[in-house]
Amino acid sequence: MGAYSGVRHDKYNMKKICLSTLAALLLPCSAHCYDYDPDALEAPDADIYVELMGTRNDFTGFGAGYENGLRARAGLQMNNSSLGDWVWRFEVGLFNLGEGQAKTRVITGGNFGTPGVIARRNDTVTKTRINGFDFGLRLYDNEMFFLRAGGFLYSLKLNSESTLTDIYAAPPATTPTPVRLENKESESGIAPYLGLGVEYPIIDKSAKLVLEYNYLSIDNTDLNSFGAGLQLAF
Repeated sequence: MGAYSGVRHDKYNMKKICLSTLAALLLPCSAHCYDYDPDALEAPDADIYVELMGTRNDFTGFGAGYENGLRARAGLQMNNSSLGDWVWRFEVGLFNLGEGQAKTRVITGGNFGTPGVIARRNDTVTKTRINGFDFGLRLYDNEMFFLRAGGFLYSLKLNSESTLTDIYAAPPATTPTPVRLENKESESGIAPYLGLGVEYPIIDKSAKLVLEYNYLSIDNTDLNSFGAGLQLAF
């Protein structure tokens, strides 16, 4: 038993010696292999900016007119990433295009199974609401002009209210109550956008007036958007 304990103790000491020797060899090698580069830890040369603008959006593709909207955007200008004299920006934003309203009237002839009825009038009001989240790139010439492109994650909501009114050959003794129908639909997707604009300093480059135009294709429908607002850079 004593001889076994002595052998175990010798093996334990030998193991400690081997591990200590291995550590002594590896630590200087690790320190030599790790080349500390203080420049690699420096923050990238970038500027942060935010924008808030009002917009006018063309809903004629949805049967309405121009509607007011609101856009809030944040971006990062990478001063070391350029295309010639143009610098790249990454940006994301919230975009509420507003609500368009379209009215239609359709008159269909027939008696519709009701004595004295010669036609039926269908008056429909359709409200289209679009909002969502956009993300993309902007290429800025470091002077005034910029180009932008990306994707718009949109939510499209349609609410149609129809009023059906019977038309009689002669005024009925009692005017019937029109029938009202309502239909709601919603869908979401991603729409590409392309845009261009100008930035004009108000006091210095930290505060600018921004004017821009954007083209979007939402649910295979063309939509033009014009915006004006303020940009603050930090």
